[in-house]
Amino acid sequence: MDAAESKKSTDNKLLDLQELSPFCDFFSLCSGMTRIQTRAIANAIEERLKNDFGRLGQRQGYRGGNWIVLDYGDVVFHVFLEAERRFYNLEELWKDARVVYSNHG
Repeated sequence: MDAAESKKSTDNKLLDLQELSPFCDFFSLCSGMTRIQTRAIANAIEERLKNDFGRLGQRQGYRGGNWIVLDYGDVVFHVFLEAERRFYNLEELWKDARVVYSNHG
């Protein structure tokens, strides 16, 4: 989460899906104010994970920047513009997931 927060992401959450999902263990969610910021957040996450684990995940939505998904298998990162995050409301969809981390800063 600190990679995203270093780029001033807001409403950061980490949801534990281990008991709820067969396709991943965790969702990391955060928001940015602009498409430029969401791309910067995604870049920071990718850079940190490449440095720490030596690989990149699958990336979708980077060009548009409204909702960027970085899929690392066990962890899927979602970087939203605030309007898209409210519209898709993954927190409500996965409301039974345990919140491991939350920072509304």
